[in-house]
Amino acid sequence: MSQLLEALNKIAELSPDAIKPGVTTEQIDEYLHYYYDTNFKLPEEFYQFYQFSDGLDSNFRQVFNLKKAIEIYSEAKDEFGYYSAWLPISGYDEEIFVIRGDSLQRKTAPIIQINYIDLQDNLDWEPRVVYLSLAEMIIDIGDWIKYPYG
Repeated sequence: MSQLLEALNKIAELSPDAIKPGVTTEQIDEYLHYYYDTNFKLPEEFYQFYQFSDGLDSNFRQVFNLKKAIEIYSEAKDEFGYYSAWLPISGYDEEIFVIRGDSLQRKTAPIIQINYIDLQDNLDWEPRVVYLSLAEMIIDIGDWIKYPYG
């Protein structure tokens, strides 16, 4: 079993309400075909996550369901000329976490943090890699659910 699936199973045990029913590969592809730049392929772990759970809602952090991720992506792309290979998957306050697409489908991709206000104001901003993979982010969320006070 992959690290991602192990972490999702752990979250399902600790906080069953955090996990949502998953979506099929076909549903994911349909959403992406209409809204996401199809020149870019999202990593295998992206598909694995959304097949297991269409989003994640914990007290620590939310992972957007696919519909909300696409809505935020479309809004940012239309309004701000947002870089089309990055799909928002999580966020809080002004911070947005995106997963990076690539010309080839990879197993994993880094999770990058950007500041939404800087993006809105078209300021010079620096993206920051905060997790090396989606699995790493989900493991972190699981740890926060298990040990909420450190």
